[in-house]
Amino acid sequence: MKPPDRPQSTAIHPVRTFKSDDGAIAGMLAIAGSKGGCGKTTTTLGVAGAFARAETPTLAIDADRQMPDLHVTAGVDREPTLASLEDADAGAIAQSVSGLPGVSVLPGPKPAESIDVQRALEHLDSGDSQVLVDCPSGTGPDLTDPLAAADAVVVVTTDSGQSIADAETTIEVADRLGVPVAGAVVTMTDDPDAVETRLDVPVLATVPESESPLADEEAHAAYDSAVERLRTVETDDPDPIDPTGTRMAIGVGSIDRQLGGGLPPGSIAAVVGEPDGHAESLLHRLTTARGTLYLSADRPARLVRTAMSADGWPTESPAVRTAGADPLEDATGLLADLPAGANFVVDPADVLEAHDRDAYLEFLRTLKDRMLETDGIAVLHCLDGERRPANRDVTERVADAVLAVSAVRDGTALEARATVRKFRPDPSARGTVAVDAGERS
Repeated sequence: MKPPDRPQSTAIHPVRTFKSDDGAIAGMLAIAGSKGGCGKTTTTLGVAGAFARAETPTLAIDADRQMPDLHVTAGVDREPTLASLEDADAGAIAQSVSGLPGVSVLPGPKPAESIDVQRALEHLDSGDSQVLVDCPSGTGPDLTDPLAAADAVVVVTTDSGQSIADAETTIEVADRLGVPVAGAVVTMTDDPDAVETRLDVPVLATVPESESPLADEEAHAAYDSAVERLRTVETDDPDPIDPTGTRMAIGVGSIDRQLGGGLPPGSIAAVVGEPDGHAESLLHRLTTARGTLYLSADRPARLVRTAMSADGWPTESPAVRTAGADPLEDATGLLADLPAGANFVVDPADVLEAHDRDAYLEFLRTLKDRMLETDGIAVLHCLDGERRPANRDVTERVADAVLAVSAVRDGTALEARATVRKFRPDPSARGTVAVDAGERS
């Protein structure tokens, strides 16, 4: 592969602030921590209780799809869940928490429930309540959806080296999404010094180890301190940056302009189209923009190169691999060798989408983590035929961008068009553009 183009910055969203002009907390706070067991869910309820004691009613929402346990810790019923927001207001379905007056809880969605978490949170009408979102562990798309909808993030960590390292990763993800980091809550310790030095963000509070932190007076004082500091702490918001300097071009000028310069590093994009070559042609152009590892799920490498040559694009750039008996395993294995700043293309993704749902979700999480690590872009070619793969909804939910490519007859000629159906960094980029056959960025 040719040397990849390295992005110069990772900030990709407009700057947002989490405080109003008078210093009061405003908007939605995400409570996040990449390390499982760091006390994130307990911290969510602890901080919610502190807001309530400060006479601010608080709604705590569980955004964890895989292991939702906020309702268990809060002692409320399993449903209604976050998915019910499509049919009701939050105030009507959230449940009051016994022992925490002024706090209500909305449990996380069940695995079988279909919901766009980011969209649901962005359109949430919480009235006058402070909203706290208990985010899932890890760094994959299940985290980025609620994090992208938040106005600021509070990172939860213990004082262990691994937990601090995972907290650093959470902060990096927040920076990529342009979400200000308000500070950290350190659990199960009384010593914040090592954490504050390592993370370079304010320590809002340290919560001592306790068998029942939600009922412990010292823990209450710590959570109260966190809320008080949230009202006064100054954050280093991500700097506003020229999008064309932080995006990675697809290689098609009209699409890149529609996306504000291209795709942010770390993105997963789904390119959807009928098996007529128009979407495939876009993949071929992508390989000319930077180094590419191209995994063909249904054709030998020589046929892929022949198709690229017939399309009029050079074939020496991408490293082409053909999947074997287990395409999902092959795709996962190739990620380990992906160089920094490169593309990873899967053509078509339908073969991967045919796998067990949990296994496919795990692959997508690994894919997202690897894209964030390498500042690369993953592109999944999703065929839009008569049969829709069972896990296509998973692909489109996880993807940061969904581009639908089609052909429209204009007189005697066919005009290729690309429709941006979804673009997580900037929803206003949705729309349709014409794609000239010979156009480049």
